[in-house]
Amino acid sequence: MGSGCQAGSSQGEPVLFLEAVPACALDMNRQRLAALREMAEPFCTIVIASGVHQVRITGSTERSAANAADTILRRLEGTGLNVVLRVECRDSAAGQRITSYLVDVAAEIEVMTLVERQSK
Repeated sequence: MGSGCQAGSSQGEPVLFLEAVPACALDMNRQRLAALREMAEPFCTIVIASGVHQVRITGSTERSAANAADTILRRLEGTGLNVVLRVECRDSAAGQRITSYLVDVAAEIEVMTLVERQSK
């Protein structure tokens, strides 16, 4: 710690050493911080609204978000499935895949509900 300045006193206060840090080290720290922020944010957020109820699902992966939303939709089966879906992902292609998948799930549930009603 040779090229630094020292602060503090002899009364037990902490000693602070300041050193010059290379610009490349600062850039690496910025990159690490950006990666940590990205990891903290969910990869995907899905909102399912039905009547007065609303569920917000976050997933760290495309699969985990889609599976959780699939489960919620299937639990809504028999309620008429008047739902509104909002899918937001960091990757727009993933968001489109999830939206398409969930629309197919909703259509499948609707068909199954109609078949069950007709068989009664």
